[in-house]
Amino acid sequence: MIAASSSQLFRMARNPESKSAAISATVECLGNLREAITTPGFGDLGVTILPTTLMLATTCVCAGDTTTFRKHLNGALHIVQRDKSKYSLDPLWWMSLKWLVHCLLMNRLSGLPLPSRQTKGFIDWDYLLTCMPDLGRIDLTSGFSRELVITLNMVCELSEPRCINVDASGELHGYDLARSAYSHELELRLIELRNKTASTVTDVVLRAELETTHRLFTDATLLCLYRRADELPKDNPKVQTAVKSIINSLQNIHKQSPVHAQLLWPLLAAGCDSTTHAERTIVVETMESMTARGMGSYENVLEFMRDYWKNGGDMRWDLFAKQTGKDLVLF
Repeated sequence: MIAASSSQLFRMARNPESKSAAISATVECLGNLREAITTPGFGDLGVTILPTTLMLATTCVCAGDTTTFRKHLNGALHIVQRDKSKYSLDPLWWMSLKWLVHCLLMNRLSGLPLPSRQTKGFIDWDYLLTCMPDLGRIDLTSGFSRELVITLNMVCELSEPRCINVDASGELHGYDLARSAYSHELELRLIELRNKTASTVTDVVLRAELETTHRLFTDATLLCLYRRADELPKDNPKVQTAVKSIINSLQNIHKQSPVHAQLLWPLLAAGCDSTTHAERTIVVETMESMTARGMGSYENVLEFMRDYWKNGGDMRWDLFAKQTGKDLVLF
């Protein structure tokens, strides 16, 4: 907590003393984490080690350090793999799993190679999804529903480069037809998810923000499907409809709402594929507001987005990021 708080204070106030405190606390925390993770005697502390690891990971993202973020993410996956049978009823453990799911999804959307533990079948998604609400409900912590997490994972799988050996042109044609049908199925599922409501939430403001956040994530997933899986150009009507939906949803959230802190991915997706000055202005103003609150990840992504508007053309933003060597984690 000291490491995260000092780091945040430094980003907001540029106070050198806060930076020194953040570095000292982080070094001490990392040393204790390494001991806790590798020493059998600390096995019973996994329920607190996991959120501590995720806090350090998130702090790194806020500071723009995505390399160290992924190291922490690998550590978190190791803790889950080791301790998942111990804490089936602990609420802190389940909250941490939701946190981890969000980190994993946003990391995957970066379009860059994933950490080793994420590329070798190390993630037990069936287990991780048990932390999400029952089907039909939106999670109060993340703004995702279980159905949306599952669908986003499917879109990411569909978007990854093909690794198939085809002996005959007919087989390739059949594969493309099946892929197209699968993409259309995901599109229909996402369009339906756009209208999901948080009917069990009684607070009017919270309910509205929760439903809007879920719609933003759903539209961002649609953009991912259209641009990465279907390879549609930026000016395609489907792409622009999703962009406009995101912009409209953003305008329904109060400018000072803390919910903006988790909307970096929809902001980037809509911002890069937007085609009008008015749309881009809305995105920039929202991101500048979050940057002023010390969110270093927003500052980095805004810098990238401006470069993309200038030099990216119709290229997908994830490919432009890879081409320019920009590493983005979108939360």
